This record gives sequence, structure tokens and C-alpha cells, in this order.
Amino acid sequence: MELNGAKILISGMSLEEKHTRGLKTYSKNLLNAYKELGADISVLISRYSPKALINTDISTLFQEINTWEHLKSVSSLSIKTMVGKASNCDLVRIPKDLNITEDFSSLTDAGIYVSPGCYKIAKHLRYLGLKLTIAPNPKVDIWHATYCTPIKIKGTVKLTTIHDITSIRAKNNSKDKVALRVRDAIKDSKLIICVSEHTKKDLVEFYDINPDKFFVNYQPVLLSNEVIQKDTILNKLISYDLKYGQFILFFGQSANKNLKRLIEAYLCLSADIPLVIVGKKDINWKSEFPQFYTELTKAEIQKRVRIIDYISESDKYILYKGAMFLAFPSLYEGFGLPPIEAMSLGVPVITSSVSCMPEVCGDAALYVDPYDVEDIANKITMMINDKELRQRLIKAGYERAKIFSMDNFINGLKTAYSKI
Repeated sequence: MELNGAKILISGMSLEEKHTRGLKTYSKNLLNAYKELGADISVLISRYSPKALINTDISTLFQEINTWEHLKSVSSLSIKTMVGKASNCDLVRIPKDLNITEDFSSLTDAGIYVSPGCYKIAKHLRYLGLKLTIAPNPKVDIWHATYCTPIKIKGTVKLTTIHDITSIRAKNNSKDKVALRVRDAIKDSKLIICVSEHTKKDLVEFYDINPDKFFVNYQPVLLSNEVIQKDTILNKLISYDLKYGQFILFFGQSANKNLKRLIEAYLCLSADIPLVIVGKKDINWKSEFPQFYTELTKAEIQKRVRIIDYISESDKYILYKGAMFLAFPSLYEGFGLPPIEAMSLGVPVITSSVSCMPEVCGDAALYVDPYDVEDIANKITMMINDKELRQRLIKAGYERAKIFSMDNFINGLKTAYSKI
């Protein structure tokens, strides 16, 4: 299929959310890749605040509509779905005078289709055995869902990107709601794009599907190319009470990230550099580890383990550049974005020897058994004390990160479309 001039609609749910970092990064990179390929791109959003547009930031687009408008939309979408009709959805061009910040620069020249509440409504209707169908005006050629969206776009070829099946593997239940949603996405899509061979292998095994329906295309890792002076980095680190090159960095707080064992391993050591944990806490974090969470509130531990709930893209760059190394002993990943981001910025990496991490990181990381607290502790000690090891990993990391370039991602998309 030829992409130049093709009208492509991309799911925009991750762009609406503040903290879905991996999915949001993927969606922005996908938008930029399609632009490079000459496609006419647009995004389906479920939140839209037209009264807030004049001379304001683009993020004001993604606001919940008022309660009355939301109820009307829910009723309309639900009724039409129940009687087997498609819901109309009009194209809206982003106003030219809107302030497009760097975080949303991928939306420049893109159009948006607005269907208020569509993602939440589609999810609930799916549980009733119903599928929400949207008829865009004007029509589009391709519907690219960046996760398993139970929405049909009338008159299109559907592609779905599946990042991982973490929760499905954990439950090992083919009747689980998420598992059924993934199954439906595979069934409805002409092609499934996977972000790693490991994810493809999981999908083929779990759903017993012909592997020809899956195509692996590593997501690109593109952090800001802006050169930030060391003085600026130092001053910013001071605001976090951190010293340059004198802290261990970790991203993510969901259960699969293995944070509990990482902290246990770190607290076993007498290391005098802090462990900095960045990321919004998983909704089940406190309930899964109540006693452990209480321990972290103790003053003596808070001096050593710093928790930062959320940071901007520019601060993320600064924390990477200021870290001694990244520790990422995750139990399961579809791709594992932080290690490659770290490598691209010259930060050595400790990561796990399971899941997709060896596939993604190659020979450019120090590996641990993520289930072995002692092994994690030993490797942290090794990384702190061995400067030559850190230098070797930095050099190898720069080379490894080149694999995950935008050019390779774009070429992968072109190859994927040649199979449709």
C-alpha cells in the first residue's frame, strides 16, 4: 500500500493522558514518521474544549467536555451502536494561532476527529458484546490504533500496534477482559505491529495465531537534541537536592517494573548515593506493598530513596544526564524505553536478563536476575565502583541506541505497509 497521500487516522487516547509516557512517546513518533512518508494524518480524540483555544497551549484541546455534553454524547454513541449504526465524526483543523509546545509538535498540520467520550464508551460497550463504529467525515483510508482500541472506523484498513501483554501473562487467563480486547484487535486488524520480537512471540504463543500477521518494528528513541549547558543541569539538579553523577536513576512505578526488589537490594548496601525513582505510582502500588510503602515513609529511608511523581520532558533529559547510571531490573517489558533512552544520552544501564531486555539492549547493559535481590545488589555495587565498566557500557550504549533511530522506524513502517 502506498503511504504518500494516504489519509491515516491514529488513535489519540495516549495523547490525552498526562502520564502515559511510553504510549504517548510512541504516538508522537508515529505521527512524525507518517509525516515523513507524505501521509495526510489526523488523530481521533475523545476530549475537546473548543472554547479554550484562542492563544492558549495545545494541551487545552484535551479537556473533558461539560457534563451535559458528555451525557448527550454517551447516549448518542450508545444508542447508535445498539441499533448497528455508525456515529458520525467531523474533522476539525487545529487553529493556526494555537501555541504548539514542543511536547505536542507532532500535531502540527494534523487534523483531529472529535468523538467525545468515545474511548471510555467503546470499552464499556465491548463488555456488552457491542462494537462502537465511527464514520469519519471526510473519510480516511487507514485506522492505526496504538493500543487495543475496541473501535471500528468505517471504510478503513485497520492496523494495531501492540506493545506487550504484561497483565495477560500475569493472569494467564484467555477469558480476562484485557485478553479478549487483544484477541479482538488481532482479529479486526489487517496487520499487527509489535515493538519487539519478544512481544510477537508472546502473542503468537498465547493466541495461537499465524506469525505472518505480525510485524516487528522497534519504536524509535528520540530525546531532545537540544544541548543543555552543564551549569544549567547542575542548577536544576540542585532543585532536586541531587549532585551531578552522584545518584542512581529508575523510571516507573508499576508492579512489573520490580521496584520492590530494586529498593530492597539498594537498602542492603551502604552506598552513599541516593536512588531516585521517577514516575506516577501504579494504581495498585500501595495495596500490593502496604508494609513496604510504610517503610518508605520513614525519614532515614527518604534520605536515601527519593521519589519524584512526575517530571517534564526537559527535566527527564536533565535527570538522565546527571545520573551515574540507570537501574531497570524490570520483570516484563514489551520494549523497555528507559534503557535505550539512557544509552542514547551516554548513561550506563543495569537491566534484567528476562523478557525483551536482552533483545533490546544487546551487549550494552549489565544484566541481573530480576528475581534475585542479592544479584541486583551485587551489580549495583559493581557499577558504582567500576568506572571502566561504566565507560565501556557508555560506549556500547551509544552504538546500540543507533538501531532505534527514526530512519529505521520509518523504513519499518514502509515494509509493514508492503505486506498489506
